[in-house]
Amino acid sequence: MSLFELVRLIQGSGPNKASEFTKPLASCFKSLSLILLPRFPGYLRLPDTIYNALINVLYPFGLAVIELRDGAYTYPTNSLPCDINIPLQYVLEFTFNKVTIRIPFNDLLLRIPRPENPSFCGLAFLLLDSQQERYTPIILGGSFAKNAYVVLDPENRTSAIAGLSRNDTATDIVEIGGRFGATLMNVRRATIDPSPNNGSSNKLPLGAVIGIGVGGGLVLIAAIVLGYFLYRRKKANAQRRRVYHLKNLLQLRLIRKRWP
Repeated sequence: MSLFELVRLIQGSGPNKASEFTKPLASCFKSLSLILLPRFPGYLRLPDTIYNALINVLYPFGLAVIELRDGAYTYPTNSLPCDINIPLQYVLEFTFNKVTIRIPFNDLLLRIPRPENPSFCGLAFLLLDSQQERYTPIILGGSFAKNAYVVLDPENRTSAIAGLSRNDTATDIVEIGGRFGATLMNVRRATIDPSPNNGSSNKLPLGAVIGIGVGGGLVLIAAIVLGYFLYRRKKANAQRRRVYHLKNLLQLRLIRKRWP
């Protein structure tokens, strides 16, 4: 995700409005190493610069610190009222080169009541400890995955990302990649085709060709073994019939010799 450029908070108007916050990701860390898109995302994990800015914006909406119990221990955690409805103009933006992913503030709230105080719910983003998280600058899970379409192709080391299209009334699912799938260039509104083999969409991938070759070889070997087994079995049955015939002839000659 080297095209990741900046993070920005856009805040609405009214009594809760504060100054707009824009932070290039490279300024949050001395070196830009890696951004993770987990397979099963749970939370959006942010560095302290972005995390603290978000917390400051949420205070006017009733942000409070709730003491949670974990066995014999208690620890403070930030929470919001479960029935809060933050105006839609409050969004968190992530910019990837020419693509911007917008996360409404309402998606930053987990609508799961706290057992200690059921009127408050937890947040869908956490403070990232870069040392414990293997020096990862940011982990895009939870609410980010809810507001973005992401296509990853580890084999060709490519990726594509697009913003969520909300309030669609029709289903328009397009298969991407594979023998019969479309490339990103052919998908509506796509501008970049990450596939290095755009002109060979009808060719089988190398893994499929190797699989067919190995499968065909195994079938051929099995046919040869089966044919040889049937041949040996047929030959053995013929020998047994010949021996049985010779025994009958011998008995017949003995009988004729005794009873001329």
